Amino acid sequence: MPKECHSTEFFELDVANTRGIDTIREVIEISRFLPTMGRMKVFLFDEAHQITGAAAEALLKLAGEPPRYIYLIFCTTNPEDMLGTLKNRCTIFSLNPLDEDTMRALIVRVLGQEKAELSPEIIQKLIKASEGIARKALMLLGDIIGSDKDEQERVL
Repeated sequence: MPKECHSTEFFELDVANTRGIDTIREVIEISRFLPTMGRMKVFLFDEAHQITGAAAEALLKLAGEPPRYIYLIFCTTNPEDMLGTLKNRCTIFSLNPLDEDTMRALIVRVLGQEKAELSPEIIQKLIKASEGIARKALMLLGDIIGSDKDEQERVL
């Protein structure tokens, strides 16, 4: 079942691993009750395009008429693969890659926090390799911090 964050009622579902009707039925059941912490319950469906057809159909009523304390967030890189009737009940936010200056600022800030240094050339390669995706930049940065220049070049 979903991971829960204890500062609020936040449930994260990795739909790639739990995409069937039983999981959705459990979400619907949990949604029936008022939150015990905070004022809302938030369900984040990661890789939402992988929800099965039957599970998506089961979510239609909840997505269309959620109780005032329920928020559903469907994250996907393939919105075209989501059930149209479910997608039509959503407000869609498209995220764009970060620009080069923002990526550089992020990398430099993390390097400062980690008390690490990279050459300007390696930082530029890291920016290019991350394709504007902060998560990718941070993962690559984790792989190269503390490595020698040859290893950094190999990773990037």
